[in-house]
Amino acid sequence: IRSRRLRVRDRFIRGRISVTLCRWIREREEEIDFGDIFNYKIKVMYAVVKAGGKQYRVSEGDSLRVEKVAGEVGDKVALNEVLFIGGNGEVKIGTPTVPDAEVTGEITDQGLAKKIIVFKKKRRKGYSRKRGHRQKLTTLKILEIKG
Repeated sequence: IRSRRLRVRDRFIRGRISVTLCRWIREREEEIDFGDIFNYKIKVMYAVVKAGGKQYRVSEGDSLRVEKVAGEVGDKVALNEVLFIGGNGEVKIGTPTVPDAEVTGEITDQGLAKKIIVFKKKRRKGYSRKRGHRQKLTTLKILEIKG
């Protein structure tokens, strides 16, 4: 019979890792030091970049939709306005940008955002205008963070 403590630990582990890995752990629980699993933190490098007048927090492998960037699908793009770099126990804060820092991405899609309806009206004057607008967007896949 499994103890209550073991069931609680299994539930705790399931929140962080897959069910298949849980089964594998259950079969080998005498051999594994569970302290390492509970204290495990992923060390990921991330950056805050400015693109199209907006700021985005990115890390390697992320997919990001920004306002239109010139280029074809498959082209590499360098985002030079890096405001902050963090992760792996170190932090670099720019004033206003981090010197010699660069985030490299690859264009995966050039598309349009959802349509925005711009409607203007002045009551009792017979004035109304309806226009639509679709913002051009570029989807980038972040490949590398230097800095």
